Amino acid sequence: MFPFFTLSASGQSLWERIVVWYNGSFLHELITYLRTTYFSVDLGSYDHISLGPGAARTVQTVIFSLTAAIILVAFATYYHRVYLGRVVRRLLREEAHSPETAKTLMELGYFRSAFIRRELARGTALRKLVRCTEEEEYARAKAEIAAAEPSDDPTDVEKTHHVSARALTASPYRMNFLTARFYIPEDLRHRAAVRYEWKGSGLVALVLVVLGAVLFAVLACHVLPDLLQLIDNIINLASPA
Repeated sequence: MFPFFTLSASGQSLWERIVVWYNGSFLHELITYLRTTYFSVDLGSYDHISLGPGAARTVQTVIFSLTAAIILVAFATYYHRVYLGRVVRRLLREEAHSPETAKTLMELGYFRSAFIRRELARGTALRKLVRCTEEEEYARAKAEIAAAEPSDDPTDVEKTHHVSARALTASPYRMNFLTARFYIPEDLRHRAAVRYEWKGSGLVALVLVVLGAVLFAVLACHVLPDLLQLIDNIINLASPA
């Protein structure tokens, strides 16, 4: 019933099973048809332009790589600016610009987003602009305990308290998204608004970029041989008889 999973008993790795499944799938047939019909490069024989035997495949690889890079950048921009940027735009609308006006993800309506929680906990993009009040308090307490020195003749209670405090702040801060409150400092407000402006980066823009990249690849594959032939003809006309 499920041919992909029946291969697990053959001792093949997951990647090998994926390759076997892909080679026999409709997706492989579709991609092969599109590649041979629309994305193939058929270089001719030129009098003044020397091309190696693998030139057509090299050109096709370059065109595909450039197209894939454009599409990946478009998706990455959409993900960071539009999807992750929702929490930034919401904080700006709520005017959460200080620890006193900070909001939890539950209050912002994004507690269920695992991607936003992950970015706030371990990411870098949002954390350059979004601050967590509990994390800042933890960092201040850690710095104060690290700078504090026990008295010259501390009691056993003072020693125990000092050691316990150091041990408590020795581990890294672990964010509790049920209680953690977030805000964007006032001096970073303009930068956040510009960086996470969704206009020009929405779903329509993403679709247009993907379609434009695919159209570029198709035109490049079909126009390049004619362009090389034109250059070869110009060189032939300009060369002495």
